[in-house]
Amino acid sequence: MGAFDYAEFQALAKELIEETGRTVTLRRHNRTPVDASKPWRGSNPRETPADTATVVALFTDTISSRYLSSTVQREGNEEGVQELMLVATSSAPGKTLEDFDECLDGTELLHIKALNILRPGDEQIFVAFKIVKRELFE
Repeated sequence: MGAFDYAEFQALAKELIEETGRTVTLRRHNRTPVDASKPWRGSNPRETPADTATVVALFTDTISSRYLSSTVQREGNEEGVQELMLVATSSAPGKTLEDFDECLDGTELLHIKALNILRPGDEQIFVAFKIVKRELFE
């Protein structure tokens, strides 16, 4: 028996999320220290993100997350998670969505605290980001 083709499910997830979602920008910070001789000072990620991806995301309450199995998680502590943001993996070709740190939703900055990936086998269908508003996180 051959491998199952999940392309139809990927297309359906993208279509449903794009029908009811809104455009956001995912941002990944640069983790290279500004001064290599003082790495404890860290980088200055807010000036220029190392990578961005403009995607359509669907926002929902956190109760929905209990139906997802956790296959990848950024942080173990999900305390303070306020919303769930669903993004179809196929909406950002060539990008690894689980590498992003935050989301810019209009003028609101959201921190990605944890995530789940719906992944039957080796294929990713969508990523469920667990987010907190930035001002509450800092």
